[in-house]
Amino acid sequence: MLKPAVHFCTRLLVVLVVAALAACATQPVTNPAAAKRDILIITGDGHIPTYPQDPRAENLWKTVAGKYANALATELRNAGHPVRVYINHEKGKGVKDTIPYLLAQRAHNAVIQVRVRHVKNSSENTVYLHPSYFTLRYVQNPDGRRSAVPENEIDRPEPMLSASGRDKRNASLQVMAREFVAYLHSKGALGGP
Repeated sequence: MLKPAVHFCTRLLVVLVVAALAACATQPVTNPAAAKRDILIITGDGHIPTYPQDPRAENLWKTVAGKYANALATELRNAGHPVRVYINHEKGKGVKDTIPYLLAQRAHNAVIQVRVRHVKNSSENTVYLHPSYFTLRYVQNPDGRRSAVPENEIDRPEPMLSASGRDKRNASLQVMAREFVAYLHSKGALGGP
């Protein structure tokens, strides 16, 4: 009677060893650049120029930036990336307050800031839609808290309205978003083409 029990235990041991070896087998090394990015897209107050004498202009650029941010989110989701869009409506909260607050709620490994910049000087009067992409590296502070360190910034300002007429005032925001995502892919920021 002892023999069948020994054979059963031996077989069970062999099966467990094989299962353990299979579980411990080396996994294929994946390219970290090809990993899907969890992206935070942020725009709104703090990213848009203020026009105290013309709140309609300020609202126009806030609307344009918000629609562009949502178009970016659509393109990135279509590429398989998790995306969260945040449009800041609090005038008292700037970029330095908003981004850490959002990252404390949920860690992201990349951020796209959609800014609007108005450059007005003696040689230029242009309003730019200025998306900036950067990755985040998290570091542990001596006090135990984590900090997000921005790295690898890629930006591509687009002239939306210019006194020279060389701008994209008639361009589709969806097409511009698709072009920016393709640009990020070409730079390897989103895992290549």
